[in-house]
Amino acid sequence: TFFVQPDTATIVRGNLIDGKVEAGDAEGKGSVRVISKPTNCEVRFAGKLYDKQYRILNITYIPAGDYRMVVEWGGRTLSAVVPVLDSRKTIVEVSFMEGDSPFVITTEPK
Repeated sequence: TFFVQPDTATIVRGNLIDGKVEAGDAEGKGSVRVISKPTNCEVRFAGKLYDKQYRILNITYIPAGDYRMVVEWGGRTLSAVVPVLDSRKTIVEVSFMEGDSPFVITTEPK
């Protein structure tokens, strides 16, 4: 079973002899912008660790697909799956502040 995100292209490869089917994202790249409250935090995304010290963290040229993002601040950890879409910017707003939604994820054209 696999899930396809809206506005994405998916490749399906099959081997009829072995009875195997693989699905994956079509080639394409997108970007992610992380905005956090508070500003300073650690962001783990796409196999890398970022020490976020400024208002905005931009991560570019990411192959399209779904990625787990883990954000740490003050001994607390938040996590979400972030979709990266071809030729789109995914904006991730993450907040550790009481009363805020932990993650708000939107996309816009690059």
